Amino acid sequence: MTNAKVLAHNIRTPLEVVFGRGDWEHFRIKAQTPMTSRRIYAVADIHGYDTHLNSMVRRIREDIAEFPSANPIIIFLGDYIDRGPNSKLVVEMLCELRKSSNFDCVLLRGNHEQWLIDFAQDSTVLPLWGRKGGLQTLLSYGVPLSQIEAGIESPLIAEDVRRQFLNHLPTEHMAFFRSLPSHFELDDYFFAHAGVDPDLPLDQQTDHDLTWIRYKFLESRKDFGKVVVHGHTPAQKVESLPNRINVDTEIYTRGVLNCVILEGETRYLLTVKSDYPTQVA
Repeated sequence: MTNAKVLAHNIRTPLEVVFGRGDWEHFRIKAQTPMTSRRIYAVADIHGYDTHLNSMVRRIREDIAEFPSANPIIIFLGDYIDRGPNSKLVVEMLCELRKSSNFDCVLLRGNHEQWLIDFAQDSTVLPLWGRKGGLQTLLSYGVPLSQIEAGIESPLIAEDVRRQFLNHLPTEHMAFFRSLPSHFELDDYFFAHAGVDPDLPLDQQTDHDLTWIRYKFLESRKDFGKVVVHGHTPAQKVESLPNRINVDTEIYTRGVLNCVILEGETRYLLTVKSDYPTQVA
């Protein structure tokens, strides 16, 4: 585990819905407030920061102990790997957590998991993926740095890197990556890594948009039918808007991992923060 001290906020803090600028009037006059029938913990992009994940899971357990809930569920929004120091350990921890009987656990696929899946079949993915954090993931699985850096520059060596990676990758981990769904729905909330296409109904979304979409979704003031909870595009702070909640604040530059709690009509926030400089993308 990474040698770093990670600080957890001791209490959940209320997360108000912010209307801000733009045309939100149709939400102000909406008769029904979004509801959930069970407590949801939605955790943002982890990006290989195992100590943050460990602290967040501990904080969630403490929150459940402090505010008992019969049937809580944790939803991880994708991007478990890349950029940070220990992607392999994060995956191991999530595999074990999914087996836990303490609470239900849903893990979604992010674009960084998709890059890994694509690279496992096609070495030409390496130059892009490697520069976007894949280098750190390959290192965590035991591929030598010099080989990775050479593979980013040379297609022939990239194929060697792919083969080495597959030799190091546990079968359980590959099965984990391939098992990740693109979205999850519960009551009045819709969960996806990146967001949704505002011009399509929720039941017609594509896996590509759910994993990759950015500004068309982020700039929309539409009612999507459900509140979309997502990560992918970092914000300065957690965005709690009428039509969406962005939980990602870029852990690898700010050192903060967020979790939004959804319970009944109410939103809360849990955070854990490191006391050491994080890697810059």
